[in-house]
Amino acid sequence: MSDFLDRAYDLLRTKTTGVIDAKDQFEDVFNAISELQGVHSKAFLDLNNIEIVFGAIEMGLLLKRLGTRDEASITKLRDSLITLIYKTLEFGIRFPVIDRKIRPPRPYDAFMTTLDEVEKKQPPQDPHEFSFVTFNYDLCLDYALYHYGRSYDYSLDAEAHPHTCPLLKLHGSINWDLSENGKIVPFEVRDARFQLLGEQKYVFYNLGTMLSERNFEDKPLNGPPVIVPPSWNKNGYHGQLSNVWSRAAYEFAAAENIFIIGYSLPETDSFFRYLYALGSESKARLRNLVIINKDDSGSVEARFRQLIGRGVESRFMYIPATFGNGLSRIKDILVNP
Repeated sequence: MSDFLDRAYDLLRTKTTGVIDAKDQFEDVFNAISELQGVHSKAFLDLNNIEIVFGAIEMGLLLKRLGTRDEASITKLRDSLITLIYKTLEFGIRFPVIDRKIRPPRPYDAFMTTLDEVEKKQPPQDPHEFSFVTFNYDLCLDYALYHYGRSYDYSLDAEAHPHTCPLLKLHGSINWDLSENGKIVPFEVRDARFQLLGEQKYVFYNLGTMLSERNFEDKPLNGPPVIVPPSWNKNGYHGQLSNVWSRAAYEFAAAENIFIIGYSLPETDSFFRYLYALGSESKARLRNLVIINKDDSGSVEARFRQLIGRGVESRFMYIPATFGNGLSRIKDILVNP
């Protein structure tokens, strides 16, 4: 979150293909950030942090006030920010091409291999079942699951989908769009087609950009992608995402092992705190609650320790490591409970 805007600016500055066509939207966001510098005389907002900027714009829409902008300009700015987000993710993440086959980016390739190895060591009468809850908008995990033959379900509707693992994207996704009647319509990664040329070494999974070319029930999709602010009150999104959030709470309740990877539990995110607290209340026996985060200052660990209940303190483990470096620990914990 802290350097996302820097990466967006670099993509624009270098006139990256696929980003330069959104130059006006990128500049709209950066102009708004400059305008918001004026609040620093009376209050502090970390305007280098994308989630703070997103939250400020959402509040501006609610209050109909953001600097000198009118309501129409704020609404347009919100769409500009969503464009900046999905374009930065699309053209900032490379999916490697090896032997003319698209592979998941690191470390998602290794993540899937780890899950395969865990399953092979489990007795057939007691196999692990996996579910994935993520705040990420990107398609790295979606594609990794697809590439490794794991059928997944976004749980956008209340219908049960057997023989699939839940992939619950709590803040939306760059490949989700709204139909004319407000239904979330995903552009599945399996439906994307890329023409691989010669010695091409990578592709960009730009499904958000491709949404404008798609129809649902013979009507064009509305756009932009369904992306929810990371740290804002989500009441306005209940109709679209309540099924996803409800399924996430169910998965927390049913879980015997919970691994939280790369998430730092910021003070502003009351949504996750309530989701975990209300979702994890169940009769299921929690064996492990493991936090894998590169922060080694103790601050992230302290926030999680304040969150957990006294009944699971002995099951809590904090591992100061990156996603990739923490994979071996995930395997050890699941194979040797």
